[in-house]
Amino acid sequence: MRPKRRMCHDIFEPWIEIRMRDASALKAPEDLDSAQLVTANAKGLALFGLLVPCDTFGSVRQRVLERDDGRWRAGLFHVINKIARGHAFYPVQAVFEGCDGRICRPVLLAVDRAGPLGPIETFHISFAEEVSSPDTAAMPRNLAVLASLLRFTFRFRWEVLEQFARPDLNATDVEHCDISLKRIQTDWYSRGTISEDEMASVFTPVQAVRLRNMTETWRTLRKPDFTGELDRALEDRDGRRVGVLLRRFLPMNQEFLEMAADRFAELIGNATRPHIGARTRH
Repeated sequence: MRPKRRMCHDIFEPWIEIRMRDASALKAPEDLDSAQLVTANAKGLALFGLLVPCDTFGSVRQRVLERDDGRWRAGLFHVINKIARGHAFYPVQAVFEGCDGRICRPVLLAVDRAGPLGPIETFHISFAEEVSSPDTAAMPRNLAVLASLLRFTFRFRWEVLEQFARPDLNATDVEHCDISLKRIQTDWYSRGTISEDEMASVFTPVQAVRLRNMTETWRTLRKPDFTGELDRALEDRDGRRVGVLLRRFLPMNQEFLEMAADRFAELIGNATRPHIGARTRH
């Protein structure tokens, strides 16, 4: 009888495997640093500028220049914690720049358990290259803020308003609207969070007042504790109410797009060619 061949499992994306005693007891993203690094493939090590594995996740991730204030680690922490508790979760959306220059997003790929329903032993994390994520590090901050605001405003217009700002929504439409809003919100908190004061600072004083009026109106509809008018309508699957509330934002969305686009063009026009050349040489 021919001996059985030992199976080899090749993973083509950057990948690491970590172990912790009780992931459900994690309290903060920093708690992930003490997780044991069980193994990693060569691409996973290269992403963090390593040739050989370190002992812990903390010693690996410290090699990465975090331009996003660690949002990707916060997202990974929440996903691991929820999986350990047996709860549903949204995939991590936050990204970071690896040591090889690629923009990547962590993906909780799989877990190893002690039996079908046993405790989790290890977590498998891959890192998907995010080719659509903009790198604004070289942009002046005011332009980067406006670029981010325009991106999210366009998404809100065509993923939500153009589809659901009508009074004849059925329960399925409301569910899809809720998912679209959560997807944009998750993206915002993971990659684009900007304070209202910073948003206002990139506009003229008159424009800033208009912006604050818009955000104040939005806060009556969507609240952190999900008690806003739109929050309640979505929870009740009230299609007519959801459509009516969203229709309020069609003119405001149009006004903001025009205002932000004009301001963006104005700031671009103020940029000098010698300044651009100087940045290129560096």
